Formats: sequence, structure tokens, C-alpha cells
Amino acid sequence: MALLPGGGGTMALTGRLRMWSAVDDGSWGSLLLGNGSSIAVWPHFAYGSLLDQAHLSRNDRRLFSGLGTSNFESVLRALHLAEVVCRQEGHDYRDARRRYRAVRRALVRGVNSVHVDWSSVGVAIRRQMRNEMLRFRTVYSTNYDLLVYWAVMPDRAADFRDYFWGPGHSFDPSDTDVPAGITRVLYLHGALHLYRVGESGTAKLTAGSRDLLSTIGATTAPVPLFISEGRSQDKRAAIARSDYLSFANDKFEADDSPLVVFGHSLAEQDDHLLPAIDQRSRRVPVSVMPGNEGAVILRKAELKERLPHARLSFFDGTSHPLGAASMRAIP
Repeated sequence: MALLPGGGGTMALTGRLRMWSAVDDGSWGSLLLGNGSSIAVWPHFAYGSLLDQAHLSRNDRRLFSGLGTSNFESVLRALHLAEVVCRQEGHDYRDARRRYRAVRRALVRGVNSVHVDWSSVGVAIRRQMRNEMLRFRTVYSTNYDLLVYWAVMPDRAADFRDYFWGPGHSFDPSDTDVPAGITRVLYLHGALHLYRVGESGTAKLTAGSRDLLSTIGATTAPVPLFISEGRSQDKRAAIARSDYLSFANDKFEADDSPLVVFGHSLAEQDDHLLPAIDQRSRRVPVSVMPGNEGAVILRKAELKERLPHARLSFFDGTSHPLGAASMRAIP
């Protein structure tokens, strides 16, 4: 057992975790999904870095180190700007264009190497995920994969709003009203089915359920808008460059309702999320994977240290509907 300083003395941390049923009182306003929710469906999402999965030439890989980032969005944007500048100044732009295409191709192949197929995610899994999300006023996801999109997309899609109802499935920052009783879905770090329009606009790709992943992989498809990884400050910069990501982030920061955090590490690379979560006296139950008692205590202590003002509680992630064995996809 570990002791942490608390508002009224010391707070004891044990290796025990409560079941979700003992924590859930049905009053939660918002849900934050992290990569653990995707891993619960498909274990191959548990890779360390998308950059490590990508087959890049040595020179193209040096672009990432040279720019001090592991985020594909940042590198692709830099290459695009390099081509624009070269064209404007009358320089040879072909190398910038070639490398842009090579990095984009590596990104798409890397994504496809880890992403689950639509055929493996059965109707029961999508329905279970959809029904759980419908319990919340707002669902925030930092995952780039298509699982949330697939859960929302089939029947009862009218119960959700993702803010892409403008012309060509675009996001219009002047048209963001959502009726009461509808669950709002916001992708805080973008997603595979989102793409940039112009300098800061955002739109959504749509396709038949089975075809969307292959559509994204087509050479003519726009580059997906998602922040795959990188430092917290890199993510802040990428968010600022997008009208939609800025809007989603503003909504997250303004949300003070009780927040369930499922499958999220809330690690250093997500420091930009912490101020919005760590509101004084806000009730925030967080999923923790069961296991070694010492590891559970350490995880609790880390979260208490990073979120000192919120009213944290901890529950067994495997006891939650989104972490149940029934969520596991069958290859």
C-alpha cells in the first residue's frame, strides 16, 4: 500500500480495483477514449510507434529527426510547403513532391499493417460500442483508427453528431448546434477518415463500411488528418492549424461534466489534455488494467500526481463493457 498526501492528510492507495458496476451511477456526462479502447478490440493497435511500423528510406526518416517530430502530419505538411515555396520561387520542386508521396505511401502502409479489417469487427462488437457511447452526452476520442466511426456509422447513426454535415461532409465552424438528446462525437487528434481542406479546413471521407479503409489507402485519396504521436507541444501546434481540431479542443476544455476516462494512458505526450480534465472536484473515474499489485498502485499514484485536483476513482478496465472479452475482434 502507498500513501500520498491528500487534502485532509494522507490518502492510501492499494492494488485493488473496483468493478465498473460499483462505480457507475449513470450520471456521467462525457467519455474520453484512448488507445486502450482500440487495443481491447484489436491487440495489434498496441504498437509503440506508427513511425516504427513505416517502411521509409533513410533520407525520408531523417526528415522526422530533422524536424524533431515523430508525427506524420507535421512532416507531410512541411514537404507540401516546401513544394509550394519551390514552385513560387522557380526552383525544382520535384524532389519535395516525390518525398511527399513516399512518406504518404509509408504512412498508409503502416496504418494498414496494424489496422483491423471491417470483416473482423462483428455486428455485436459495433453495437456494444455504439450502445455504450450513447450513454454519454459527448464522446471524445484521441484514437486515429476507424472503430468509433464504424460503431457510429450503421443503424441509429441519427443518434450521433460528428459536426461534418456541411457541403461535401465538411466542418463549418459557424454551424455547430446539436439538439438535446444527441450524442456528440469529437476526434481530439483527428482520425483516418478526416482530411484537411485548404489551409485549415476539415472534411470527412465517407464510403461503404467495407470500403473506407481501402479508400483511404488509394493514391488519389487525401492525406488523413490525424496526430499519430509526438510531443505534447507538437500536438498543440497541429491542433492550432485545423479549424476542426481547434473546435474539438475548445469543446473539451469547456466541458466540466463528470468524465469517464477509458483506455487512456494520459502520459507525458498528452499533457495538453490534463488541464481540461483536472478541474477541481470534477468526478473522473479512470480505467486501470488489473495485474500485479505494485503496478496497479504505481499507476494510481501516477494519475493522482498528474491530476491532483480532480476527484479520481479507479476501476478494472476489463469489467467495463468496452473492455470486456466480448469486444475482441476475431481475425
